[in-house]
Amino acid sequence: MQIYINKNGQQLGPFEEAKVLEMLAKGELSSNDMAIRHGEQQWQPLATMYQGVAVANPVMQPTQPVSLSRTTVRLNINTLQTVEGWANANNFILKSSSGNERTYQRGIGFLVAPTMLRIIPENQELVLEIWIRSNLFARILSAFLLPAEIGIESGGFRAVVPRNMSRNLFNQLLTQLRVPLIG
Repeated sequence: MQIYINKNGQQLGPFEEAKVLEMLAKGELSSNDMAIRHGEQQWQPLATMYQGVAVANPVMQPTQPVSLSRTTVRLNINTLQTVEGWANANNFILKSSSGNERTYQRGIGFLVAPTMLRIIPENQELVLEIWIRSNLFARILSAFLLPAEIGIESGGFRAVVPRNMSRNLFNQLLTQLRVPLIG
């Protein structure tokens, strides 16, 4: 079936359904982008058209400021239960909750930097922020070369071991959701 997409006011397509799903998985389309199937009368968000399909958006454009030191992933809102179940199964402890937002921590942070996970339901998307938090002791030992927060992407020499461990763990969730992994 032919599908047309309206992204940032520009009409794209037509695309086959498989291509639209591929573009969603790659983050080329957002679940908020509007779509219409050939022959239908009403545009609808892709999240409505493809309920339950995980969406990753590598281009980060949240409505609220996000720290540049955190790795951010956008998913379909329907993945919330899966994400929270994964967090509980992997020993993440709820540290704070404000409205719909939740912040989890894995590890106590004395000898090993804890992995932090913030879950933010936002419109039809689920924004996940993942980062490593460094305590003051570790920062002093590194002559403050180690920042207070660091994302889990690969690259650089700072906090290589905790970043690798956290990235590998988080990529297990992304594999389960069938979305692109963090490199």
